[in-house]
Amino acid sequence: MAVVINPDDRRSVAALLLAGVASTWGRVVNRVTGEVGYAIPSQTYHDVYHLTTADSCTCVDSKRGNVCKHQRAVRIYELLRGSVQRPRRVRQHLRPVPDATGEFHPSA
Repeated sequence: MAVVINPDDRRSVAALLLAGVASTWGRVVNRVTGEVGYAIPSQTYHDVYHLTTADSCTCVDSKRGNVCKHQRAVRIYELLRGSVQRPRRVRQHLRPVPDATGEFHPSA
């Protein structure tokens, strides 16, 4: 999915700012479809969250038929998150630990 950032477009600029604080978003999953979305805090109303995916949002701007700043922020976030390769954590259960001399001894 391509994301076009236009510095003259207020929604693009606002989306960049919102994507920068993605750690404040809540992650939500539609129990029927399994689709992942985000609860993004409203910047206008206290205690209001906009349920947002890359293609839909519950905010007024989106209901007017616009691709809102929330949707654009989700697109930016998902694009960046997908491009980051996180190292896979390998768990090492029950590995032997050497004593002070570096020797391994079976437990008694």
